[in-house]
Amino acid sequence: MQNELRNRIKQCFQLNNFILRKDSLDYLTDYFQNLDENRKRDLLDRIIDTLRSQQIDATLLDLNTLKRVISESTRYGGAKRDTAFKVTNSNEWPKMKLDTSTGKFLTSDENKRIVKKPFECLKERLNLILDALDTKVVALSTVESLFPRNHALVTVLGMLCRGESSETYLIEDLTGHLQLDLSKAEFENGIVCEGGFYFFTGIYDTGLLTVQRVSLPKIVPDYFYRIRNLPPKWEINDRIIFLSDVWLDDPKVTRAVYHLLSGFSTCPPHTFVLCGHFLSTYVASGYTEKTITAFRHLGNIFAEFATYYVNTQFVFVPGPDDPPLLTVFPKPQLMPNFKAYFKDAKNLHWASNPCMITCNNQTLVVYRDDLVEKACRNAIHVPKNANDISKHFCDLIWSQRHVSPLPFHVNPIISHLDYLYHLCPTPDLLVIADKYIPFIVEESPTRRLTINPGSFPRTNFEFQVYYPSLKKVEASSIDL
Repeated sequence: MQNELRNRIKQCFQLNNFILRKDSLDYLTDYFQNLDENRKRDLLDRIIDTLRSQQIDATLLDLNTLKRVISESTRYGGAKRDTAFKVTNSNEWPKMKLDTSTGKFLTSDENKRIVKKPFECLKERLNLILDALDTKVVALSTVESLFPRNHALVTVLGMLCRGESSETYLIEDLTGHLQLDLSKAEFENGIVCEGGFYFFTGIYDTGLLTVQRVSLPKIVPDYFYRIRNLPPKWEINDRIIFLSDVWLDDPKVTRAVYHLLSGFSTCPPHTFVLCGHFLSTYVASGYTEKTITAFRHLGNIFAEFATYYVNTQFVFVPGPDDPPLLTVFPKPQLMPNFKAYFKDAKNLHWASNPCMITCNNQTLVVYRDDLVEKACRNAIHVPKNANDISKHFCDLIWSQRHVSPLPFHVNPIISHLDYLYHLCPTPDLLVIADKYIPFIVEESPTRRLTINPGSFPRTNFEFQVYYPSLKKVEASSIDL
């Protein structure tokens, strides 16, 4: 019984990226031994919230630190909800690994700084899919197993690749590759693009797979729901506001931001998430100076409403063209000289792109990139009905367990940081801040709630409001 409690405590801390020393784990196990189940759960939550709120180094928790945190958690009822708010940037983002025996995600002990080859990243992407694959749906063959067979109806899970000529395609898995004939293939719902992994069903004969059907990988229906089962901790009126392409050099946009802050001042939301680009146009000369000027204007607006938003968090996520200018992802947080006009504000968070927001037992992941356009431009099949593009795009990325299932030359990602785009463990909300039209794709057995606030100035100042307690999103706009 004590060993079971010990393992449970250890896993709980690991899931929240904290590691207990042996003496700390022994102490906590003894401390919890005589508590009832509800008290154990409540106190564990309070301890974790307090650790997060104080941003304590998660490398190794010693006994003295643990005793102090327990004392604070029991004396004051734990950290306040808002103080548990944390933005995790790309340089802090832990790599998680699924323990298939328990269905839990644990922090990987892999050295994240070791440079990987693209092949290793693609192998990881495939393994993410295999971990969640519903093997009862279809019997799979590997490429290697097909070579002795002829005139056989088979289904292979592999990556779609371009052949030596622009008109030929290959399928590749961990055992090899072979040529595809897609001339008579039927495509199920979803976007099919190079670099993605799909089911290819057809007739194999002498080194050629004549494809009859191409479909997205089928995952275990309860895959998402067995990962998390945490009680909600949000107030019914808590809201998180998302807007993208906040062009601070455009007078209409700054006026809209002013109206936004004025409108919410009587009932401030929990968080504002403002995504770039923060300038309307990219210019080769003077871009950084223009951005500094733009943020000075925003600082003046914030100063006017500072007393209304003392308890509201503000998160700034840079766009691909915001400085520093880089050609690869992830994008680091905005440069320090932009922050001078907000130095007295304790509730501003300068995030990387992508970034992860954790608060009150929910995880939100935010990406700012024009992924829908990149996926469609690189696709060999796109649904004809343009109204369904957003849903098909979401089906694509969730079936791939990856936000950017594209070749590295199409969407360059630093190889050893490719795991930042893994959708494992699954966030409660995925935000794709894309200039494509706004969308809200509801949660289903195969995906989490996924939204795109769209481009703030291009959509007549539309933004989206997320209610964490309900896990619902509403679209809204500003009428100037």
